[in-house]
Amino acid sequence: MTFDITRATDRLVLDEPSSDGMFSGHIVGHQVITDEFMKENEELRTLDGQKFRKNTDAILACRIPEAVFNKWCRQGFNILSDKNITVPMILARLRLEALDGFITTNKRF
Repeated sequence: MTFDITRATDRLVLDEPSSDGMFSGHIVGHQVITDEFMKENEELRTLDGQKFRKNTDAILACRIPEAVFNKWCRQGFNILSDKNITVPMILARLRLEALDGFITTNKRF
């Protein structure tokens, strides 16, 4: 079972300096999710999309935009470094956050 992370752009936005001259800021994440990307995901979920992958043991479970990945990391849900996080947990979180469109398999775990 595998997953794919698609690229995003983050930028640091500085706020006005405080009275002591210190700056604070926040990170703004931006990523364009194209209709083509979502259509590819939908095609991968169909039986026709699954057919071409029958010759491999790996199943692409989801394609996660980097903006979602970064948000999850800020929330302590790092799917790359935390070995306790399983693919079923990732899929459940996508469903919980109404991000089903990033799931690329009909297989249930």
